[in-house]
Amino acid sequence: MKTKNNDIHKAEKRLEKIIKNSNLDKKTQKSYLNYNKKLIHFIKKSPRNINSYDIILFLENLVQKGMSRSTLNTVHSALKYYYQDILHRKFFAPYGKIARAELKKPKITPLNEKEIEKIIKNTENEKYKIFFLIMIETGIKADILRQIKKKDIKIKEKTIKIKNKILKIKDQNIEKITKKLLNDTKDNDFLFKNKQNKPLSMRIIQKNLKKSTEKSHINKKITCQTLRDNFILKLFKKELDEEEILKKSGFKYKSSLKKYKNYNVSRETL
Repeated sequence: MKTKNNDIHKAEKRLEKIIKNSNLDKKTQKSYLNYNKKLIHFIKKSPRNINSYDIILFLENLVQKGMSRSTLNTVHSALKYYYQDILHRKFFAPYGKIARAELKKPKITPLNEKEIEKIIKNTENEKYKIFFLIMIETGIKADILRQIKKKDIKIKEKTIKIKNKILKIKDQNIEKITKKLLNDTKDNDFLFKNKQNKPLSMRIIQKNLKKSTEKSHINKKITCQTLRDNFILKLFKKELDEEEILKKSGFKYKSSLKKYKNYNVSRETL
């Protein structure tokens, strides 16, 4: 572990030296250095070992956290500058080249019921299986769900409290939570925690979802955002009014619903 941390520390020093000696203005240098360091800390690898999939996970995590499109484009430029312009590496994602346009216009990947069943069935770890089931049922953002604590779960009421919102959970999912996640935990413990009693990282959650998708032989790019997208698509299929969809999805503005509203939801797809 010390060797790995030393490698990352050395990588950061090299990164600082390269960017500070560049022709970029001081403000851009500071911004580019900041976002490249954040990538290294998020992935926990030195730049020479970071691949396109790692970068996608990092960018998608920022999307999950609600980062604005303009800031995302700045992050994209910072990463492109270092990895492509400085290190002369071309990054191709498993599902195509990383591009700013993909961030500006994120694509919706529809899943049918059989595909969802396969993903859940092929998720061997019960902790991640429950995580994905709750996402599918409630549409909650993965970054919020991973920080839920035991005290937020009300078994009798079959609910999860998220900030000022109460989400109703199906009987079978509450039963899974009770049996698999609540043993030997304190009220202030995270429900989805790692061995250090910290919330699961977005990277490891996405990695497990990718593993389940591949095991299911589903040839689609599926992330936690995909599960949330499909939840919202189903709300439109039910022909709920937009105010109700805003309430259930957690969006604040109707403009956030535009990509779902314009999407052609067919009965064959969902």
